[in-house]
Amino acid sequence: GICGSGLIDSIAYLRDTKDLDETGYLEDDHFVLEGDIALTQADIRQFQLAKSALRAGLETLIAQSGIRREDIGQLFLAGGLGCFLSIENAAKVGLLPPDLKNVTVAVGNSALYGGVEVLLCPEKIKDIEGYIAKCKKVELQNHPFFADAYMEHMFFPDTE
Repeated sequence: GICGSGLIDSIAYLRDTKDLDETGYLEDDHFVLEGDIALTQADIRQFQLAKSALRAGLETLIAQSGIRREDIGQLFLAGGLGCFLSIENAAKVGLLPPDLKNVTVAVGNSALYGGVEVLLCPEKIKDIEGYIAKCKKVELQNHPFFADAYMEHMFFPDTE
């Protein structure tokens, strides 16, 4: 198989080489990456669904927050994908907005780092409680902005 960051890099490569068009159409039914590892048209379509949902979620949260895009100082990517992700390729395939590429930071396993920090400095719990109090739940499934953004980001950005 192939990990998420490897899939993003592979799709970015296929876009660069024009083997994959902006609609997600793959010239051949599959593209061999190495040995027995290949990307199929079905793999590309599944990626498009996931990519579009993630990007639409991000765009909805930005719109819902009322924050101007140019005022976003940092965008943190956490989790396993955030460990090895190429920010450049994530923007190239449309997972990340190109205008936020330069402020995006992949932080890896932030839950683990946060847990360790609290164990080493229990007084940090007060900071965390303050952050939690400021959080607002946004239901994406019925949000009209999300539905529009989901459709808008299904295709890949133009590589020109």
